[in-house]
Amino acid sequence: MIVIADNLNTRNRIYMDAVNRRDRKTATELMKKLKESGADIINVQCSLDGAGDEDALPWATEILRDATEGDIALDSRNIQALKKALPLCKKPPLINYISKNEPEDREALLSLVSDSGASLVIRASSGTIPTSLEAKLIIIEDLLEMANAADIPNERLFADPSIVHIGRGMGRNTCSIPTNASG
Repeated sequence: MIVIADNLNTRNRIYMDAVNRRDRKTATELMKKLKESGADIINVQCSLDGAGDEDALPWATEILRDATEGDIALDSRNIQALKKALPLCKKPPLINYISKNEPEDREALLSLVSDSGASLVIRASSGTIPTSLEAKLIIIEDLLEMANAADIPNERLFADPSIVHIGRGMGRNTCSIPTNASG
């Protein structure tokens, strides 16, 4: 099992304030705490739609690389931001994610992943999350075929079944990092 911490995202106000203010100290503390909590990979996100990620994602990636020396998952819909952040990783990262509808230029993302040696999360989603296992498997199969056609081997592909979270905080309470000012 691989533990991927998804705490560095747009729902985490402390983290996003640090990103927006370029507060290296706070970002470093948050990232170190995730690594100390047992994360194998730390997912870093700076926006929901990729806006502003050309500057923010490389900034956060560099801090994460230096703070933890661990594996990194880059989470952006912005291909240019991913291109800037990739060389900052000590080893090929995990790119989070491709789905039936995202990003718009799926071919560019597949080419970037293939050329860089990165791994890729393929997400069972097509704008909405299917409710049946069969529908999810059809999407994953289609995305696997696309990735394989782009010369990305299965060993570098990770399927996300898009399970609906039922726990507080969207099921992402893997360690005690507050997501808002009240904790």
